[in-house]
Amino acid sequence: MVKKKVLNKLTKYPKLNFDQLSPFYYCFNSGEKIEDAILLNNYRRAFKKFVHSYEGGNISNQIKGRALENLTEKLFNLIPCFRVAGMDVETEAEEIDLIVEIISNYMNILEILGSIFIVECKNRYEKVSSSQVSTFIEKLRIKNLRGGIIISREGITGRNQDEAARRKIRDTISGGKVILTLEKKDLEEISNGVNPLYFIRKSYYNIYFRRLK
Repeated sequence: MVKKKVLNKLTKYPKLNFDQLSPFYYCFNSGEKIEDAILLNNYRRAFKKFVHSYEGGNISNQIKGRALENLTEKLFNLIPCFRVAGMDVETEAEEIDLIVEIISNYMNILEILGSIFIVECKNRYEKVSSSQVSTFIEKLRIKNLRGGIIISREGITGRNQDEAARRKIRDTISGGKVILTLEKKDLEEISNGVNPLYFIRKSYYNIYFRRLK
């Protein structure tokens, strides 16, 4: 009964109520807006800088990348279930944009990512390609992680679930890996107050179950 009630609430763009003491309420409180003004305003400022990074003229790829990474950090700060454990982490084999830790396991859609997951940020005019997805999958394999999120301004290649990067992502589930994606329009809706958990859930169902009901 609880699970059914939770899913129904998530389809209504739930807000986060930071006044509640229970992590259960942190993840599932119903409503349409994020209430915490400070965190939301931080996200909105970062979103404006992100937009300026690709509309502001001659701006380097490094600055564009940093703008999306900062926005992504603010995104996860909106969700008490998440904690950003590291940014721009360099290892012997690769560089990881963000490492995120799930500090509450009340939500099944978050549990599929594992207790720790990584995030790749792409603030570029082109969509993420199948080869870039393969590189991300390799990072998951090397670190023995279950899941990750790709945040790409223009999304990923493939007009449907049977093409290019989207198909590559979908096929990873057979190997025990889960990759979710967010793009510019999702980030903009979050700036308007929509709970980020809605888009995380939507990404999972759209990729692995064709569509979100």
